[in-house]
Amino acid sequence: MLGRFRAERQMRRQFRRRRTATETSSPNPTASKDPESGEATVEFIAMTIVILIPLAYFIFTIAAVQSAVLASEAAARETGRIMANKPEATAHVSRQADQIFSDYRVDGAHTVTVQCEPQPCANADLIQVRVEAHVELPLIPDALRGALMPTIPVIADYAIPVSKLQLVE
Repeated sequence: MLGRFRAERQMRRQFRRRRTATETSSPNPTASKDPESGEATVEFIAMTIVILIPLAYFIFTIAAVQSAVLASEAAARETGRIMANKPEATAHVSRQADQIFSDYRVDGAHTVTVQCEPQPCANADLIQVRVEAHVELPLIPDALRGALMPTIPVIADYAIPVSKLQLVE
């Protein structure tokens, strides 16, 4: 009986030693002993800020410029067609260009220049159209707009020959 009592006491001491050894080594028994554990999240967030935000800005800028390019090309083409069919329709030309730019959601200023060779446009053999647009860079604060001049010029040229054929009645 005495031997059994000593064996139980010895087992309790060993259990206490094991328990105190794990408590002093780490307050959390599931925690890793690696000092760099948990830094992957911080690195992921830092890389997201460094890479994805400039990439998103680049995509927004390219989309705005591409929209202005498509609007300028369409406005130049339609202006040439209108002037070739009806040379006196200059008021209609400006409304058509404004409509095209609003359809493509381009807010910047644009100008349409029409040259006829030879003058006047009613007797022209060739009509040349130039559309110039200025695209503002997205997300630039108003305080910096005056200092930076954040615009990209877009120019589209179009030339169309005028057909002199008319139907004979």
